[in-house]
Amino acid sequence: KVMDKEKELIEALKKYPSTYMAIHIMAKYLSQSNLIIKNGKKFKQKDLAEELGITRQMVSIHINRLKEMNVIAEVPTNRGNYWAINPDYFCRSDTVPQIVYDTFHRKINL
Repeated sequence: KVMDKEKELIEALKKYPSTYMAIHIMAKYLSQSNLIIKNGKKFKQKDLAEELGITRQMVSIHINRLKEMNVIAEVPTNRGNYWAINPDYFCRSDTVPQIVYDTFHRKINL
């Protein structure tokens, strides 16, 4: 599902259409737990580079931009860290694991 807040994402990424395309490619592999999984394995920068037809160095620019915007983050699991998409923007199911929710909604202590 594309959530209502995706409108904010469109506005924020108007200057970066390739980054907008990158998040949509990642969303294609969104699991029920909002982790990005391709063919049963964790989605890697190399996967995104192949799909976009760009280098991994260029992919890292998109990844860093999306991380700074709190659109994606690495979530620790018992099988290692997986990329996840903020369920405020894209969500595969009606619920997400607490760890995924907390990753994107943790309070910042100043």
